[in-house]
Amino acid sequence: MSLYGDYLGAQGEQAPFDIAHGYSKDKRPDLKQFVLSLLCVDGNVPIVGKLEDGNASDKTINHRLLSEVRGHMHKHGVAEDAFIYIADSAMVTAANLEQIGERTRFITRLPATYNEHERVILNAIEADDWEDVGRIAQTAPTQNRPGASYRVHEGAVTLYGKDYRAVVVHYMVTWKFKGVLVLCVGEQRLLARPLTDTQLAFLQVLQVPESCFAQHPRDG
Repeated sequence: MSLYGDYLGAQGEQAPFDIAHGYSKDKRPDLKQFVLSLLCVDGNVPIVGKLEDGNASDKTINHRLLSEVRGHMHKHGVAEDAFIYIADSAMVTAANLEQIGERTRFITRLPATYNEHERVILNAIEADDWEDVGRIAQTAPTQNRPGASYRVHEGAVTLYGKDYRAVVVHYMVTWKFKGVLVLCVGEQRLLARPLTDTQLAFLQVLQVPESCFAQHPRDG
């Protein structure tokens, strides 16, 4: 949460947290902030919250939560293997994966910085045996904003010497924005940035005509 002002007296050893510059999800890096971390269940209902330093790392917060989540769930009568911990890609570190252990199930997103990320995607493209999921949005599609269509492929990745189940999720949607056809494949709006080799491979599988993205060549 971003803050204005100096907040004199809110710093130092007596303060419960440090108001500091950090990664701003409000897109205001000029402002100091503090972080509110939440552990939520069943449709984003918070059961635990804590104020963190403004420059606290998501990876560090995840590591602490992983050490505490079993205790929190036990208080609510939930066994260790009866819940699924869902976190963003900051959870994927050697320390966090070791901390979560064998019994606690989890879902996260593998960062693209791992070589396994591209390998499992390219394997999915080569296998070409996707399972159609269809549209899952709760809001109805419109003419200007059609809903995305999803399909999945199951594979596996090896991280820090351990094997994990991996699900490659592919979605595609097209719509017109100010008269320009925008194609969205995977996580990228392809007209907005240069194309990677993986994105080009997707386009070839989908038989998307090159004219759809020729306005933005790979070299920018």
